[in-house]
Amino acid sequence: MCDTKTIDPNYPITFEELREYLRVSKYTLQDYLAEGLGRQAGFKVGKEWRFMPLDVIEWLKDRHKRNFKTSKNILTKNELQLIASRAIKAEISRH
Repeated sequence: MCDTKTIDPNYPITFEELREYLRVSKYTLQDYLAEGLGRQAGFKVGKEWRFMPLDVIEWLKDRHKRNFKTSKNILTKNELQLIASRAIKAEISRH
């Protein structure tokens, strides 16, 4: 088991160590890899992943910023209805 107090942020850690360090499931970590974690913060030794903890933290911060910006662009059902209503009124007034 990985003790987060003994993690050297400048030393690569394994997939399992990172999973324990972040306290996430292996499926969540696999999702992170699919989102690009491996390209920015990891590398392979043979078939096994290694990760630089500082790079992982930086990637997670960037991911949070991307998700926050995206979530601000999500419209509620009422907002969508209002936009559709205005578009319909504008189209009707043109004819």
